[in-house]
Amino acid sequence: MKHLHKLRGSKTLLNTLRKKAISTVLYDTALGLLNHLDLTGLLQKVVIEATQLIKTEHGYYNLVELDQNQMIRKVGIGIYQSDVNRMMRLDQGLIQRTMESEKISIIDDYSTWNNRLDDPFFDKIHTEMQVPIKIGCNIVGVLGLSFTEPHRRFTLDDVAVFQQFATIA
Repeated sequence: MKHLHKLRGSKTLLNTLRKKAISTVLYDTALGLLNHLDLTGLLQKVVIEATQLIKTEHGYYNLVELDQNQMIRKVGIGIYQSDVNRMMRLDQGLIQRTMESEKISIIDDYSTWNNRLDDPFFDKIHTEMQVPIKIGCNIVGVLGLSFTEPHRRFTLDDVAVFQQFATIA
């Protein structure tokens, strides 16, 4: 029983530390926006922090260009680092689902998903999660995270944490 109490205390401490880390990221991002820091640098920081909190190496930020029906990858971490400046249409792949639902979208195995983008680059992406970034009612970007390991999945806690990034990115 004594060990169970210690275990609960450790779990509570870990949850508190995770919440503090999330709050710090949200605060730093908001402060950066208020101070008009370099937007790309700020978005890169957001992507890095998101990957660390969710415990993945792979993340990105795509800028949505509604008038041209496309998006461009502005920031890439992990496998997406070599994919920066990729242009993608808004009516295909996971972005289509995210744009239509205006909510977090998750694909458990992107590499075998029927609607995936047809490019060998995406063969190594398994679980992928995107959240739309809005200003007012308009989606201006998409923040995404991925796992390249076939067995890894995002948890409900991961989704809840990731959703918070949509409010500040």
